Amino acid sequence: MIGLKEKLISEINKIEDEKLLKYLLETIAFESDTITPFKLSDEQRMMVEEAREQYKRGEFMTDEQAHRLTEEWLRKR
Repeated sequence: MIGLKEKLISEINKIEDEKLLKYLLETIAFESDTITPFKLSDEQRMMVEEAREQYKRGEFMTDEQAHRLTEEWLRKR
């Protein structure tokens, strides 16, 4: 595993593109949960919390159900 990390660090050191470096940092931070990659307003945080509670109560659709509902909606238009 150390060899892989060293190779990754070496490749990152060669990158000059600042946008790519920012993207890599955000990706790593998101995966390691060290920073929040998105800044949410209080209202957005409340909506996320509400959605989590709905999920815990089983109030959600599967992908298949959502696709079927979307297809039906599109046919009616």
